[in-house]
Order: sequence, then C-alpha cells, then structure tokens
Amino acid sequence: YFVDDFLAREYLTKVVIASVKVSDAELHAYYKEHPKEFVMPEQAIVRHIFIGIADVADSQAKTAARSKAEGVLERLKKGEDFAAVAAEASEDTESAKEGGLLGAITPGQTNSEEFEKAVFALKAGEMSGLVESPFGYHIVKVDERKEKRALPFDEVKDALRTKLQAEAVLRGVRSVDG
Repeated sequence: YFVDDFLAREYLTKVVIASVKVSDAELHAYYKEHPKEFVMPEQAIVRHIFIGIADVADSQAKTAARSKAEGVLERLKKGEDFAAVAAEASEDTESAKEGGLLGAITPGQTNSEEFEKAVFALKAGEMSGLVESPFGYHIVKVDERKEKRALPFDEVKDALRTKLQAEAVLRGVRSVDG
C-alpha cells in the first residue's frame, strides 16, 4: 500500500498538478491580495543550557537546581565557551550534543513564555542570566537574529505556483465529487 500511495502522490504532483496552468499575472495577483501569507516571522538561532527541576513541589530540589544553574552561569561569565559548557552541563541531552543548539525559534513556537521573552530580548551574540520556566532553569545564548520580513515575490513564486495548481486540482476533484 505504501508504494501504491507514494506512486499515486508522485503521479498527482508531476502529472496532474503540473498540467494546470497558472499565469504569472495570477501569481502576482494572489501575492498582492494575501500579503500576510508571505511574511517570514522574526527568528532567533538559539543555544541553551538547561537545568531541570525534578519535583517543583520540593523546594530543596528547586534550590539545588538553581544553585547548579548559578554555578554554570558563573563559569560562562568567566569566559568559558558556551557550547563546551552546554555539552558538559546541560540536562537537555539532545541539544547538549550540539553545544546547546536548539536551532531557529519563532515567537509562539515554544511552550514557555518566560523562555521566549528572554530569547527575543537578546541581540545576536548575547547571553541571558538565569531564566526560570515551569520546567527548570535556562541560560540562553542567541547566535543570530533575523528580523520579521516580507518575502519578495521572486523568492515565493515557484512554491506559490505549486500551491495554486494544487488548489485548482482539488477544486476540480470536489466539483466532480459534488
């Protein structure tokens, strides 16, 4: 079934959808009528070091986690390399393998308002102090910032053509199914 489904999708994409003609004028019109669809949100390329709170109800565990996080922050303030410290000390084992790298984050993407507030308050190259979230303590470093921007027509033209072609095919299928 998987192969049949894959082949059907490939046929649909390469033959059926590609056969639908969408003019450059239609593309330009859609682009102008839907400007919000072509906005790249603000982004930050982020690293973090995470020290978790095992049991939020246990004040001793919370104090121990904070103390550990403060010790890590002091090492960073003394000039130790963020990626090296993250690899050694972060309890987020997945990002620790990459020197704390989480990748690109956009507003509203994570489930921690405190974390995002800290990230988007920093400029490229800056590091936060301790950031407390419901999960524990973070130390955040922003490697790069990309401001919100409108994507130029030439950058989205090909993807937009495919989108409008697919929509035309779906409209045709729906009208046949009735």
